[in-house]
Amino acid sequence: MANSLNIGIQEVSIQEMKTLIDLVKSKYSIDKPDNKVTPLWENLKESFGVTNKDAWRLIRDFIGEAVSVMFFNQSDEKIGFVFRNGNDVVCLLSETYGFEFYLTNRDAEYLI
Repeated sequence: MANSLNIGIQEVSIQEMKTLIDLVKSKYSIDKPDNKVTPLWENLKESFGVTNKDAWRLIRDFIGEAVSVMFFNQSDEKIGFVFRNGNDVVCLLSETYGFEFYLTNRDAEYLI
């Protein structure tokens, strides 16, 4: 689908994703001593939500022309995907059904 939409996307290896997710967790997540596997969003130090069925379209404005990495809860999927810009993320999301995902950059400077 990405090719037919002319979306710039690359798969990120499991090992690279593990390193990035560890960085994301160290910055944004509360350490859970019980080792229970839960979705990342359930353990965030801080969070902000928007109630709007089309809020995902705002990703384009937030990311702009920067490269971003999409990843998922590790219990669901271990690989991730690099997008060349926010428009490509929104374009792909517009062709999919609802699913849980996270976005950051390679330095984990933000978490969506």
